[in-house]
Amino acid sequence: MKAMRETLCAAVPRIKEDEMLDIYSEEGTLLLRALGLRVRVIQIDVYNIIRDGPPVGDMTLPEWRTQYLLYTPGHYRPMWIRDAYLDPRNVAKEDLAAEKARKE
Repeated sequence: MKAMRETLCAAVPRIKEDEMLDIYSEEGTLLLRALGLRVRVIQIDVYNIIRDGPPVGDMTLPEWRTQYLLYTPGHYRPMWIRDAYLDPRNVAKEDLAAEKARKE
């Protein structure tokens, strides 16, 4: 993991090794472009409200190449084709239940 982070930091020098990366920041967008990624985040908050974020990254890619991420409080996960047929709130409940089970 450390080697991967060092490689990413070398590709986008403004990324610092010891900081979390916000994909909506200028550095996050630069990183996504460097990796040839286009990302869109679907967020479900603690009140079960769904928010759809704007796409970020390489905007020259076609819309169908967008990778969707589901964000639940404190956790990101990729959304795969099977998730398109699920209500994101149910997927979020599965994530939160799995997280709770791991902590116990």
